[in-house]
Amino acid sequence: MISIEHNTAENIFRAMENGKEIGNLEYELRGQVMTITHTRAFMEGRGLGRTLVAAAIDYARSRGMKIWPVCSFAKALMERIEEYHDMLAE
Repeated sequence: MISIEHNTAENIFRAMENGKEIGNLEYELRGQVMTITHTRAFMEGRGLGRTLVAAAIDYARSRGMKIWPVCSFAKALMERIEEYHDMLAE
C-alpha cells in the first residue's frame, strides 16, 4: 500500500511503499505561496505524480495558501483539473 509522508522541515512529500521511497514532490514556501519545484515518480504508470500533487494541494488549501507550479508536471495537472484552478497563484 502506498502512503504519503510530509516532511515540513525538508519541504518534501514522499510516496512510500513497504518502507521504500517510490516518488517525491519538492517545494519552497514564500509567505502564503507554495512553489512546487519538482515532482518525481520512480515507478511510472501508478498515478504517483498526481497523488503527490494532490497531497500538496490539500496541504496548501488547508492553510489558506496558493500554489505556483514551476514543475511542468504539476503545472499541466493543475491547469487540466478544474477543481485545482482556484489554488493557482497569479
